[in-house]
Amino acid sequence: MNTRLDLETAYQIYLENILAVEAAKELVIVLDKSGLELESLALKTYLKEGSGAVFIAKCWSNSSCTISLDPPTSAKPGDLWFDPVELNLAILIPNPEGLSHHITSWVSTHPVYVWQYRTFLNLVELGENIEVFSNPDDYLMSTRIDSQNSLDYVTNIYHDEAIAYSSWMHKGLSGQNELKAMRAYLGIRELKKFLPDDLKLWESSDGEEWYRTAVGINNIDKDFSFEYGKIVAEKYEDLESDPDRMLYQEWDLRSYISMMTIVPVFCGLGDYDTTETFHYKILNTAPRLTLSTI
Repeated sequence: MNTRLDLETAYQIYLENILAVEAAKELVIVLDKSGLELESLALKTYLKEGSGAVFIAKCWSNSSCTISLDPPTSAKPGDLWFDPVELNLAILIPNPEGLSHHITSWVSTHPVYVWQYRTFLNLVELGENIEVFSNPDDYLMSTRIDSQNSLDYVTNIYHDEAIAYSSWMHKGLSGQNELKAMRAYLGIRELKKFLPDDLKLWESSDGEEWYRTAVGINNIDKDFSFEYGKIVAEKYEDLESDPDRMLYQEWDLRSYISMMTIVPVFCGLGDYDTTETFHYKILNTAPRLTLSTI
C-alpha cells in the first residue's frame, strides 16, 4: 500500500472510485498522516460499521457523531454529523426565534479546505456557459490557489466557483442568516472556533444585480442595502476602504473570502446528477452511493 500519496490525490482516487473500500483504507492513512485525526477516525469507523455508525469526536467535548451519507433524520440541535463524501463534520443549528425554520441547517464546522477544493477542481466537468456575457478565463482553474497550503481554508475564489463547489457536493453555502443562527445557539466565542475573525464567506444568493455578498463575524449584523446606496452614489472608494464590506462585484475575489457548506434540513441534500451556477452548467456531481462495509 502506498502511504505516501498526498492528500488531494488520495481523496481524488476515493471519489473517482465511488467511495471504494480499498481507496477509503488508503485515504484513512493519508488523513491521519496529514494531521486530520477526526476525519481519519470517522472514515475508519465508517469502513468498519457502515452508514449510521457513531464515533466520539474528542475535539467536540467528546460528543457522539453519526457518520452517514444522508444527514440523520431524528437529530436534535447540537447533534453532529460526519459526511463521508465531503469528509467534514457538521453540527445541527436551529433557527433563532423570529427567523424562518428554513434556517435550521447542518452547518460545517470549518470553511472548505484547499485539499477539498483542489480535488473538486480535478473532478468537476464544466458544461456550457449559460450567460451571454464573457467570464474570466481562469474560472475553475487552480492557478489562483497554487500557493495555498492543502490545510489552509481556500480563498481567492470567485463567488460562482463557491456555488459550483457547494452544488457539486449537493449542498448550499452558509450565509448571514446561518451565522446569526450559530451565534444565537452557540454564542460568539464558539462561533469564532468555526470561522476566524479575518475571514468572510461567500453566501449563495446575489445581493443585488452584478454584486455578491460576503459575510463574516465582523459584519454579521450589517445590512448590505446601505452599501448598495454607496454604489448607486458611485462612492466606490468608501466601499473599498470599509473592512466590514459585504458587497463585491460578481467576479471579485479576495484573500480573505472563503466558503462554508451547509445542508438545510427542510430540503436536505440536493438530489441531482447535474447542476448549474449563475453562469455555467455543471455536468457531474460528487458520488453519493452506499459504501460497502467490511
